[in-house]
Amino acid sequence: MHLHIPNAALGAGAASHLFRTGDADYDCIVEPLQVVLCQLVLDKLPHIRTVIHKAAVIESDYRNFQLDLMAGEPNYVTTVKENNLIFHLDISKVYWNSRLGTEHARIVDRLCSPFAIGQSGKPTAIAANEVIVYDVFAGVGPFAVPAARLGCRVFANDLNPDSYQWLLRNVQENRSRKKPMQSISCTNMDGRAFIHQVLLPNYWKTVRSDTPPRRYVTIMNLPALAPDFLDAFINRSSVPTNVVTSVNDSCDSSQTFPFNHLPLDMFCYCFLRRNEESEETIKLRIAKALGETASVFTPSESATTSYPKIQAWSLRFVRNVAPYKDMFCAEFQLFLPPPSFEKVDIIDPATKRPRMDNVA
Repeated sequence: MHLHIPNAALGAGAASHLFRTGDADYDCIVEPLQVVLCQLVLDKLPHIRTVIHKAAVIESDYRNFQLDLMAGEPNYVTTVKENNLIFHLDISKVYWNSRLGTEHARIVDRLCSPFAIGQSGKPTAIAANEVIVYDVFAGVGPFAVPAARLGCRVFANDLNPDSYQWLLRNVQENRSRKKPMQSISCTNMDGRAFIHQVLLPNYWKTVRSDTPPRRYVTIMNLPALAPDFLDAFINRSSVPTNVVTSVNDSCDSSQTFPFNHLPLDMFCYCFLRRNEESEETIKLRIAKALGETASVFTPSESATTSYPKIQAWSLRFVRNVAPYKDMFCAEFQLFLPPPSFEKVDIIDPATKRPRMDNVA
């Protein structure tokens, strides 16, 4: 059995998650030795006050996991510094993984660089204030907060009410005179409801404006389920029945949409079982969610007005998650069918749950 003592990169501020390497299980260590090892962490890493062990896999809708307190204080509220930003959180109630810091930075660095289709070299960079970012599963803000500081218009959402509260605090914490972050809105709602109530109405409203944004980015970091949530972009019935939806947002029924409207640039995270599943597996899963076949990835050149369609597809390895499971990011442009203009009720987020806060 070989155990690493976690370093600063793998802890969460003053809380440290004791993890295992190799093929042996942490649980096989007899309890007295567990106590000694965890106490060693406290002794060798003075900034650590709490040592925890993840007792089970994440199965909660809120993406938090059951913890065992192995040593130190039963205090799970902590502060993490990532990519020069400060994040406050309660590790027992929200999801956080410091190993994803590089991934968070990679996506934020690419927000102003549209996907290139049929181009050589790097695409032309665009101004951050011409980019709208929709973070469907925002957590405490590791994508949304740096995107807002960059100057993008950000809509950040999470179902977990604790994550939502920490997200609001982290927006406030990372404000400054030079980076006021006045263009971020935060919501606490189901992911599909967010797509129906917030994302699609904003997208169709702005894409037909006189001065539309130059890029729309959608981040879906819920690897176990994110590809399945793509059905919300096509199927209105996928939204929870207690939510009043609107995709037209006061559309004029006489107005038509150009077939060359800007796509949604998607960053959709997923898991694949190593040696069992492949890129084709996730393609079929995405196609099914969109109500299509795999041909959605290879649209006919003559079918220029066929929607939905996918372009600029790539599948990028992110990290190993378990001995037989890997995390990937599916990156692609999603071209949506223009909305129908039937009369539907428009929910007022300011007066009905779920809440939407323009953090000021």
